[in-house]
Amino acid sequence: MAQASAIQYEPLKVGINTVIRTLKNS
Repeated sequence: MAQASAIQYEPLKVGINTVIRTLKNS
């Protein structure tokens, strides 16, 4: 169950990091 949650949250973390980078660059 922990592994499934990690797999689900990984794309979420990547998406959040991408948004933060975009905000910092602008």
